[in-house]
Amino acid sequence: MTTGVTGRHFTTKLANVLAAEEKRTQNIDNSYRKSGEAIARTLATLKGPVMKFGQMASIQSGFLPAALTAPLSTLRQDAEPEPFPVIQQQIESELHAPLDALFAAFEETPVATASVGQVHRATTHDGRDVAVKVQFPKMDQYVEADVSSLTMVLKAVGVAGGQNEALKKVAAEFRSNLVKELNFRLEAQNQTQLRAFHQKHHPFVSIPEVLPELSATRVLTSVFLVGDSLDQASTYPAPVRDKIGARLLQILYDQIFRAGLLHGDPNPSNYAFTADGGIILYDFGCIKPFERAEIDAIALLLRGFLDSDPLTISSGLKQIGALAPEGPELDIEFFQLLDEMLKIPLHPEAPFDVARSDMHLRVLSDMAKFRKYRKQLVIPHRLLLLQRVNVGCYGNLRKLGASIYVRKIIEDALRSGE
Repeated sequence: MTTGVTGRHFTTKLANVLAAEEKRTQNIDNSYRKSGEAIARTLATLKGPVMKFGQMASIQSGFLPAALTAPLSTLRQDAEPEPFPVIQQQIESELHAPLDALFAAFEETPVATASVGQVHRATTHDGRDVAVKVQFPKMDQYVEADVSSLTMVLKAVGVAGGQNEALKKVAAEFRSNLVKELNFRLEAQNQTQLRAFHQKHHPFVSIPEVLPELSATRVLTSVFLVGDSLDQASTYPAPVRDKIGARLLQILYDQIFRAGLLHGDPNPSNYAFTADGGIILYDFGCIKPFERAEIDAIALLLRGFLDSDPLTISSGLKQIGALAPEGPELDIEFFQLLDEMLKIPLHPEAPFDVARSDMHLRVLSDMAKFRKYRKQLVIPHRLLLLQRVNVGCYGNLRKLGASIYVRKIIEDALRSGE
């Protein structure tokens, strides 16, 4: 994959020397599209978390060419399951006992398969219904090589618009997140911590209880909780959908400002719902812990957005690492574009009808205007997961069909974090 993408891009550059301007643009777009398709095909065959690099890259439309990101957006969320004997061996090796000594019953067919492992339903000897998440074998051996190869490809095609240093930081942050995601003991700690937080502050949120005696570095056993999918929840009555939508956004901001620990994987399969507005959260391997300085920077930026204050927005962008400290100042047109983009979701009185919103289309159409600020704007690598959650939350709210008062939720969250 790396050789093909690099060679194709070099050939395109050579051909462009003699090509007219229109032809050069077409050549570059074709090269990006073919490169994106090649990367997507390769990642789709990998049984590992590295496919998430492509999924995350597919939403980086502010920095990556659309011709490249469009094929990446087709990446599937699920990997093929491992044969049951492989899974059984992994469980017995991690928990140091035969499977029948660990569980009274164990379903061989997984109920879910994801990027790092698969989930099986089982019954404990004391009668509890549980979900057993089992990591695919040898996952840790693939992370470093795969992330390095992908970084090389993205550098080769110049997708970061000259932001090589920023891309290195992005790759390092992504690699760090992947390594953490492979540690199910850390995931169990995250799950337990967020469960306690939501039990205290949000009784409408349910998080499965971890069974530490049946968990290890590559096996995680939790109480089995089930609810309706996002597709099913989208058929709920409008008042229930609006309640769930407001709660999803409240959870996002409260996790940042009150817990300092954000659930970082907005995949719809990581949520379930109940007809009374309840929310069930799954999968806590991808978690973003926030430092106090990061929380304060996000709060400052949000206050700038709420007040349409260019000075506060600039300070917030600098503090989150999205504004180059030595670059030129942002001009008034930048803030006008931003204000136009945010005025509907942040309206002080009207709810934001996310299902009917064309905000994502307006953002894409305005990208050409924002591209002129590339020298000022940089990728805030420490907040990659937050960006992923914001984009994913918007998509989930659109699918749910919710109408919510975004400004009020943000204002309440900012007050609660003070």
